[in-house]
Amino acid sequence: MSGCVRLLDCRQLTELTLVISSQARQAILERLFHRNSVRRAMGARPLNIPEAYKRKVMMLMTQEYEALLEPYLSDAFAAADWPSGFAPRLLLAVKLHRGAVRLLNAEMGISDPRTKNPDMVKMMDRHAPCAEVTNYIRTNL
Repeated sequence: MSGCVRLLDCRQLTELTLVISSQARQAILERLFHRNSVRRAMGARPLNIPEAYKRKVMMLMTQEYEALLEPYLSDAFAAADWPSGFAPRLLLAVKLHRGAVRLLNAEMGISDPRTKNPDMVKMMDRHAPCAEVTNYIRTNL
């Protein structure tokens, strides 16, 4: 790996990020400007448009990324042999999620835009067989 790649946020130059269309970006800005005008008319504190715009674009990128990741997660979670305890199930879900993210990156070259880890319990409820075990353990702890 060259020195310039190491300096660029430890990401390889071949990785792609999801691109939001200019029409979607324009629609986000128009909604924010409209919300700001309504807030101004009500006498409320105005929005920080640049910060709200960044959040909305990041949220849209995250939704698109999760839609692309969904088939990889379904395949990985369906092929796994799930243990019965909550902690081993959670650990297995984290490992399977990491593998699905790596596989998506290897096949499509799209990097994960998320800054936080996803909610693994919700992911296990959605994809893992015997999700009632997860629900029972989570509600009784």
